[in-house]
Amino acid sequence: MLRAIMDITWKQVLWVLVGSVLLFGCTSRYRLDLYLTSEGNQKKVKVEKAELLAGSALNDPYARQKTIDGIATTAIITTGARWHQPEDKRVFMLGFDEYLRCRIYIQLPQVPVADTIDLPGNSFVHLLGRYDLSAESKIFLPVSGTFVVDSVTSKHLFGTIHGQYENRSGAPLGFDGQFKVKITD
Repeated sequence: MLRAIMDITWKQVLWVLVGSVLLFGCTSRYRLDLYLTSEGNQKKVKVEKAELLAGSALNDPYARQKTIDGIATTAIITTGARWHQPEDKRVFMLGFDEYLRCRIYIQLPQVPVADTIDLPGNSFVHLLGRYDLSAESKIFLPVSGTFVVDSVTSKHLFGTIHGQYENRSGAPLGFDGQFKVKITD
């Protein structure tokens, strides 16, 4: 009789475990982790603001106005992260304790759908702040990478970016991860 009770208990425990795994597996959220890499340092960044501008296209990255009217849609993602002073004082981009903010511009089709978009020719990054750098040094053009529109709902676009950027001085900046962009009318 004791053996029958133990068998039932183990079966119940097994059912609870299987049910829990299925429940949490089906309700897990889309993991929204975005990482910034610069000169060998990687940091998880916070997406401060993400928006889609319908009827807009990318302008010349070095122009004051970064987007213009057009027959495309532009995703603008503003990120921020606290960087601490590295031991190597020769680091060009992130040489001291600071809050680093970047704005990623990505040009999408007029009606975004699940697709893969090459970053070269369709994206650039603007480093915000850093008044010690010239305006040209704060613009990073894509060297390689893609932006994948994973899914589009009525309210959000979910995407994955894997991209390497460089400024005119050759300083590298990379983004890797997922984020969501709110779709507004």
